[in-house]
Amino acid sequence: MDDLLRDVGLDPADAWHEAALTAYRQFWEPHTFTDEQVRPLLEGLRERRLSRWSPVRPSMLGTDPNEDVHGSQEAGMRAIWVPPSKIPLAQQVSVDVIPDGVAHELLDILDIVDGWQSR
Repeated sequence: MDDLLRDVGLDPADAWHEAALTAYRQFWEPHTFTDEQVRPLLEGLRERRLSRWSPVRPSMLGTDPNEDVHGSQEAGMRAIWVPPSKIPLAQQVSVDVIPDGVAHELLDILDIVDGWQSR
């Protein structure tokens, strides 16, 4: 957002720039939630010297089976599917792809990765 405000000509030193950033953050705050497992997951991946761009076989994490799982596998990556838990059953679509791992919680990813590392 900061770059966008600069692009439209708001000087970062101008009070309007900071006011716009503050308004933007306040608008999104109630709609933005970070899973409490994010920090321990990232710390666990760091401890394992893994990241999204690790030199080992690339992997993808996503909630959309067709885009994230199938697309990643077609590109030669392993795919971990995180099933969306808040989509009503009537709105869920059937899935005909087989992910390389399923994480019902973010910390499940560490167990999946550990299993891959031990092979």
